[in-house]
Amino acid sequence: MKRIGMIGGFGPEATLDYYRLLIETYRKEIKDGSIPEIIIYSMDVNILLNMVTSKQWDTLVKWLVNGLEVLHKAGANIGFISANTPHIVFDRVNELSPIPLLSIVEETCKHIDKLTLRKVALLTEKIKGDKKLIVQLVELLKTGTNVEKGTCAEILKFVSKDQPEILAPYIDLLIDYIDYQAPRVKWGVPESIGNLAQKYPEKVEKAIPKLLINTKDKSTVVRWCAAFALTEIAKHNHKLQKDLVSKFDIMVKTEQNNGVKNMYLKALKVLKKK
Repeated sequence: MKRIGMIGGFGPEATLDYYRLLIETYRKEIKDGSIPEIIIYSMDVNILLNMVTSKQWDTLVKWLVNGLEVLHKAGANIGFISANTPHIVFDRVNELSPIPLLSIVEETCKHIDKLTLRKVALLTEKIKGDKKLIVQLVELLKTGTNVEKGTCAEILKFVSKDQPEILAPYIDLLIDYIDYQAPRVKWGVPESIGNLAQKYPEKVEKAIPKLLINTKDKSTVVRWCAAFALTEIAKHNHKLQKDLVSKFDIMVKTEQNNGVKNMYLKALKVLKKK
């Protein structure tokens, strides 16, 4: 069984909360009445804050690694730091740690992602069952916060795949949001355009100029989503195929990411057979 090592003391109450949650979660998963082995090393929060305030990052890394050495010598074989602030230098500490580390920041983000996906899935199913809700969703895309717009874009992506006809009246609006500043919008909206291209290839061709701009974005995900939309348009819009194929040939030579490049290569293989 894993012996957990916890760097604590960066707020005694938080240390107690983590200890209590570890016990409670373990008991929910393991029903044999046992409790996990946990070693806690309490470090001085004032030292931590002084180093963070004065930006002594190298010293902070060494100090935290020394704490992990204490846990390792005490018998811990996996560890974590029970506060967000030390995660400023987590990657460097993780490289030098004598035991594998869990990042509470990364684990929290993963949990949020799971909750978001569940929420998106539920809302998507509701919209498929009640088409009136699409009006509200589109309105939220226009007026909501960036987080809300991102969630809307994610939902629209799934709706456009299964029931593209629901979004057909809103194609022009979607095109307006292809290059919107929020990353999740720049991911979800182009994927919706790609899905819609299969049934409405002529209607989505106006999206091409903005999609081409997104192919130069610094974000790999944005470039991948743009590539997906452009290749779907090329597959289904016969009059634009020749022009898009020539553009894809150039992109294959300039694109650095293999995942994005493969999107173009696969499309070219199909398109050049026609």
